[in-house]
Amino acid sequence: GSQQDISASQASQYDAYCLDDDAFAQMEIPGEVPMSAPPAAVPVPAPPAPVAADAASGGGLVRDEEWQAIINTELRKGELLGIVAAAGSGKSTVLQDYAAHRRNLRFLYLTFNKDVQREKQDEFRRARLIHVDVVTTHSLAYTPTKALHKGNVSGKLFVPWGLLHDGRRDPQDKMAAVKAVDAVLKLFIASDDAEISDSHRAGRPPRPGEWDEVAAARLVWSAMCDPKCAEVKLTHDGYVKAFQLDSRAQEAALQRYDVVMLDEAHDCTAAQISIVERASCAKLVVYDPHQCIYQFRGARDASTLERLPAVAHRPLTQTWRYGAPLSDAASALVQHYKGGRYSDFSIRGNPHTTTTLRVEPGRAAGAYSGGQLVVLARLNKTLFGEALAVLQHGGAAAHRFQFLTDDGGAPRLQECEQACSAGSGNTWMSAPTARR
Repeated sequence: GSQQDISASQASQYDAYCLDDDAFAQMEIPGEVPMSAPPAAVPVPAPPAPVAADAASGGGLVRDEEWQAIINTELRKGELLGIVAAAGSGKSTVLQDYAAHRRNLRFLYLTFNKDVQREKQDEFRRARLIHVDVVTTHSLAYTPTKALHKGNVSGKLFVPWGLLHDGRRDPQDKMAAVKAVDAVLKLFIASDDAEISDSHRAGRPPRPGEWDEVAAARLVWSAMCDPKCAEVKLTHDGYVKAFQLDSRAQEAALQRYDVVMLDEAHDCTAAQISIVERASCAKLVVYDPHQCIYQFRGARDASTLERLPAVAHRPLTQTWRYGAPLSDAASALVQHYKGGRYSDFSIRGNPHTTTTLRVEPGRAAGAYSGGQLVVLARLNKTLFGEALAVLQHGGAAAHRFQFLTDDGGAPRLQECEQACSAGSGNTWMSAPTARR
């Protein structure tokens, strides 16, 4: 392995959460990108031979004209290429191909999620692309900010009551004040802003004589970045923000790379995107303007990515994940609900895949007639409602349920477990159990 390899024993020392987001428990934390001197300058490569259109790859994926346009785009130092990719279009694979055609350059492949980092690292190694380092944005920021956190990082933001003063007064309701300061800091940490300001305030400005959560948040942030302060620790997203604010640290961390690639940029915060945008090397940013499931933790919508100062925003509209019926339906939904610049939006379905759509009115459980029924839902209460509908349809004794939810959701569904488990052999599974 290389210097960048992280042993399982080392990784297991950390429980990594972003503020209060337990979904980031798999995030890479201890990975330290070596700060060695940059390698000797490499010659600028000749433009790669054009990729033949319709050249088939493994898994049925085809390198078409859109793919070719991306692979054959040469970037100068400091230039950025945006890749607007549909779901299932092979956006990660096109980055791999781009690097494969430029083996004399040093690449950094950035992702925000540890599971994805492991997966992509294995893919690049199997392709023998040893000139590509695959790390998370948190791993990139961890070492350059170590002088601030000394390796003692908090999984969640804990604001001591003693730090809740705003420089003039203490809050009357300390529990509400903790939530207010936490909300201000979350917005600031996710942003690319240089300072905490009124733009990070969720509520109204304070009246004269009232406690000010923005002023208090400034004091808490200062304490978080003070290695001598033992009252409050820097969080994982916090040291990424500190890294984003330190242009010298960014330059030192990225100086050894000729190209930085950011995958799934729609899942990144503005602070993470800013790190890539300001890099002095060539940059590729891949995003899907119709995905943004991490807005709750500060991820930006597509308009921010579309405004990046790019030499071009090249499309990948051919999906290989599903066939035309589903791609046509997805295209119609985007055109109808988003309209405007997406009024002519279109995803091309995989012509070699058969996809059948069936629309059932009302509840999924209402169409249940025996056999196996799988219900996917965003909210736990939806699963609860579906389970009760099945019970009403045929009785508890006739059915066996398995509930797969995140660990945080399990306690909130105890009523459902109790209602569905009585004498019927039902089981209860959290997400980690299900993975095992």
